[in-house]
Amino acid sequence: MSCHVMHILASTCMRFASRLRARTSSMTRFTASSTSTSNSRRRQQRRWRRHQSSRSFLMATSTYRYAAALLVIALVLSFPPSSATSAAATKNDATEPEAIDPPKPNGDPRCPCLSAQQLEPTSVILSERKDGSHNKGFDYNATIGSLMDPTSYGVGCRPHDAQTATCRNGPSSSGGDGDGNGEDGSSSDCETTVPRPSNCDQEEWCSRSFCYVDPDECDLLHRPSLYYRHRYYSYATCGFMDYWTASKRVESLRGDTLRVAYNSNTGGWKGATNVDGSFAINNMWRGPIVEFMNNAAFRGGFTLNVTAPPPWLRDGSQRFFGSSSFDYCVYAASLGYVDLCVAAYSITDKRAAVTTFFETSDDPIYLITFTDSGDSTSWSSFTEEFGKIFAPFTGAAWAMIVLLSLPLLGLLMMYHEYGSPGSAYPRTAPYLVTNEDGTEMIRNRNVPKIKHIGRSLYMAALSFFQESYDQSVVTMSGKIHLLAISSLVYLVLAVYTANLAAILTSDNLSSPVDSIEAAVLAGFNICSERKVMEMVLNRYDLDESLIVPDPISLGGDGKPGFTCSNCKSRTRVFDMMRRTHSDRWMYCNAAFALREDLEALNGKGLHCDKIRVGDAVAHDSTGIPIYDGIADGLTALLHDMKNDGLLNKEYGFSMPAVQCAETGGGGSSFTVK
Repeated sequence: MSCHVMHILASTCMRFASRLRARTSSMTRFTASSTSTSNSRRRQQRRWRRHQSSRSFLMATSTYRYAAALLVIALVLSFPPSSATSAAATKNDATEPEAIDPPKPNGDPRCPCLSAQQLEPTSVILSERKDGSHNKGFDYNATIGSLMDPTSYGVGCRPHDAQTATCRNGPSSSGGDGDGNGEDGSSSDCETTVPRPSNCDQEEWCSRSFCYVDPDECDLLHRPSLYYRHRYYSYATCGFMDYWTASKRVESLRGDTLRVAYNSNTGGWKGATNVDGSFAINNMWRGPIVEFMNNAAFRGGFTLNVTAPPPWLRDGSQRFFGSSSFDYCVYAASLGYVDLCVAAYSITDKRAAVTTFFETSDDPIYLITFTDSGDSTSWSSFTEEFGKIFAPFTGAAWAMIVLLSLPLLGLLMMYHEYGSPGSAYPRTAPYLVTNEDGTEMIRNRNVPKIKHIGRSLYMAALSFFQESYDQSVVTMSGKIHLLAISSLVYLVLAVYTANLAAILTSDNLSSPVDSIEAAVLAGFNICSERKVMEMVLNRYDLDESLIVPDPISLGGDGKPGFTCSNCKSRTRVFDMMRRTHSDRWMYCNAAFALREDLEALNGKGLHCDKIRVGDAVAHDSTGIPIYDGIADGLTALLHDMKNDGLLNKEYGFSMPAVQCAETGGGGSSFTVK
């Protein structure tokens, strides 16, 4: 490609020089032919020619010099740098990460680095994890390297790991833990393997500085060493992010067994379900969160051991939270009796205060009411329904069609057809005349134009209701105009029919109320799950007396909001709804519920006569409670998977299809602007 560029540059320069010489020669010839034959003029002409020749020579010489310079540049650019040099540079970059000088060699005063004399002697063993276990596979020579001096390792802000065995081998090395895929270690799995090997992130921390610090004298971020007992390191005091811990968090879960407890959600479809209920120890758990966690176990290299919280913790959970089995599992996870709980747990402020949550979704809460039954027989109801005949078009659209378009097209038809033989608008018309002697004769008389005008307007209006223009047309211009009338009638009727059908069907999904305020004014009382009720009442100034209490006769506690431990409280919200009732302590006219709850029921063909009203009144953040001892590594893994779209993918697979009859649609009036 470089040779081709060089050839183009040379050719361009030669063509430019040739054109310049030709132009100079032409100018010289023109000057010679126009000179006088006198001696003085000839002498002047000779001097002019010598001047022009010198100028042409200088210009040609400059052109050739310019071309030569371009040729030299092209030759230089045509030779790429030595491949051996590039390969050597690449290899050096891969095996020896470039160190970044720390801004504070001895650390920040708020967290000073320890000197070699201040470091307590310690044996080279891996410190305990938060759960009390050890990394038994730790190999000092493979990780730190026998050439490193343990007494200077971690002293002062320096990239101590840059010369360790792990960083010098690099992720592509064929030695060490064997992540390389080539015999000479020249190729790497980091760009071809999914998921990306964990040691591919080491370049992020190999070149960054850290030092050992005294935890009692450090006010910045610091962590216990995983290689030396009773030592603490800090990247923050050197001004760097702790990429080492970030890369090791997910790796720390590999090979572990996590204790997981499953709750069966009482409604919706985004959580977990089991025919045997909550804390069932079997392999019958289903749901998008369950599949997401199974994929996380495969990706993180750990196993899930299905278990249940200890029964003796239930009393403590009831005293702290309440009787909910979901609170019971959160309580156990906060204390470390289980590593995580899997279901769609609402992240309340009290739950989030005691343990770590990984947020899975943010679900809207709506006011749910019955669809309008449409069984009213009052005169106002009749006039309202009759008025829907004109609803497909706005008043401006009706005026344009009835008062402008149709009359104008009718009059234009009369204009095209007037006076033509055989047309519907003749100038004269025959009539029968009876003479005095009783004889009859036919005579012609002029037809008044006002009569033709009335007929044209009538036929145009009739074409709208008949869906066709039923009148004979004889002229060519009238036939073309007939196409215009037929097109207008066809389009108007098509739009009218479609909009009327959409409006009538959408009215089947209308509600007698359109907001919380309207429901309160209508005297409605409301069913709600207790945690949903608390979220709504925190945003709206509503009296708790509007909320139906959890019936004691059905296992509840008699307080506002359903939260019975042995019933499906989220489904009970819909089961207790009635259009009309007289027992405000048992039934309700409307409900506060999650959108996914109604979607799940509609997916089974249930509660199809209920509709959500208006905008969301609140939002419910749901997530997975995780024991703090493993939260760092597990949440890092789950966020990585969530960002890759795996959680939304599971939601897409699990979202139920609506099984209710098709009665909905969107319709709006056609308008003219």
